[in-house]
Amino acid sequence: MKYLFRGGTVVSGRGTRRADVLVEDEKILRVARSITAPEAAVIDVEGQLLLPGFIDAHTHFDLDVCSTTTVDDFFSGSRAALRGGTTTVVDFACPNKGETLHQGLELWHKKADGNCCCDYGFHMTIDDWNPGIEAEIDDMYAAGISSFKMYMTYPAMMIGDEAMYHALKKLKEKGGICGVHCENSGVIDALIAEKKAAGQMGVGSHPRTRPDFLEAEAVSRLLRIAQAVGYPGGHRPPDQRGRPAGGRGRPQTGPAGICGDLPPVSGAGGQRV
Repeated sequence: MKYLFRGGTVVSGRGTRRADVLVEDEKILRVARSITAPEAAVIDVEGQLLLPGFIDAHTHFDLDVCSTTTVDDFFSGSRAALRGGTTTVVDFACPNKGETLHQGLELWHKKADGNCCCDYGFHMTIDDWNPGIEAEIDDMYAAGISSFKMYMTYPAMMIGDEAMYHALKKLKEKGGICGVHCENSGVIDALIAEKKAAGQMGVGSHPRTRPDFLEAEAVSRLLRIAQAVGYPGGHRPPDQRGRPAGGRGRPQTGPAGICGDLPPVSGAGGQRV
């Protein structure tokens, strides 16, 4: 079935312009100032903005974590996504500790298949590394999984430096993309214990137990591990502006990390965070 969206303002990476858009089977066939297509159903979008469907590459639907479950499942979350113009989500399939990657993928298909209102795909979480997990990587690619996630924190998902080294080495061989949640779990746990002992249980203690320099340490450690593997982007030399040697990584955040309009959090003694 063909649809002709007529009279709207098309938004693209090059700006906005008045144009018609001809679509068939979810694919854009043509974008032009004026399109004639007698066989197409015409949808009048005069005065409206026409944007390509957004891709949210970082969702956690129906995820059991830290003794709770995320509020949205694939139905409610994808329905909200469509309402906001997001037509594809990429969720994180998360095997439980000790399970195989196949078991994690099967579980996430059960959560999503037939319940998701928009297009979807999966990243695969690697929370352990052994010969069995390594042998599954090829199967993950065959199943359409080419991006993976590892965690340097959270006991249920955390992977150590040695395991991360071996995992990155395998993913380098396959040409895969790997995201890593970088935090210094040990020092954070120590800071949390100190705050609890001092009775500082307010929300203001959360950022204070996760200072940015500890995140920087974890990012640096990851880049050095990647350098040891020879993983692309794992290292850069010192530059002419005097910045020390480091690495090229691509930072990513979820929507919760960019809520810049939230008021400052008050901690103990009225201090603002």
